Amino acid sequence: MKRIAVVLAVVLAIGLASAGEFAAQSPPASSPPSSTAAPAEQSGARELTLRLDVPNFCCPEYIAALRKSVAESWQAPPDIAATTIVRFIIERDGQISRAMIELPSGVADADERALRAVRLAKPAALPAAFNQPALTVHLTFASAQPPPSPSIQFDSQGVDFGPWLRRFIPHMRRNWFIPTAARTQRGRTVVTFSVAKDGVIDNVKVVQPSGIEPFDQAAFRAVLNANPLEPLPPAYPKDEIQFTITFFYNEQPPAK
Repeated sequence: MKRIAVVLAVVLAIGLASAGEFAAQSPPASSPPSSTAAPAEQSGARELTLRLDVPNFCCPEYIAALRKSVAESWQAPPDIAATTIVRFIIERDGQISRAMIELPSGVADADERALRAVRLAKPAALPAAFNQPALTVHLTFASAQPPPSPSIQFDSQGVDFGPWLRRFIPHMRRNWFIPTAARTQRGRTVVTFSVAKDGVIDNVKVVQPSGIEPFDQAAFRAVLNANPLEPLPPAYPKDEIQFTITFFYNEQPPAK
């Protein structure tokens, strides 16, 4: 019996998803309120957002230069989504003091990288137009996991499932609600189920739990809530087909 693993590409707002393995990206933590917010600068999977404690800061070019200086020293952690907020003070002469983690991401490596980037930054002296002795900055470091993807395994019996899968994959993803546990944890859940000729899903089972209950429940419900699917391709010779799907949370599927 020939078993196949299907690999397709589906472009999503948060990145690339390939058929077979479903991967979740952690939602970013929310930032605390402050009086002034500078616009964010985003580069690929990294984002730096500056917030100041003073209203109507005089000099946007100073903020742009500060952000650039920090970005040059920041290396986001690979293969993980994390958001860290660092609070620090810029003294009148441009020296950085009292740098501290204001809101940890839950990922020690991400927090250490963010704090290091602030300490290595070399801002200029505060502009003369700013008449206060120091400037307090809240800097959010947001790094995104590489584009998410999911692995569907099944026996096609030699039938072309391509068109069917191109509709099945986005339908399954729409029913997969990522739990808040994905902000700080990672894992994978393997679910098996059968699909009858008329598209009805049955016998849904978590056969390889992640060890994190919200992950397993979200994967299980994603399959249940996708019921029913479109009828199987007419050429498929059996009454039902068995599927195995791996749902990844903050992990990448193994290289094909």
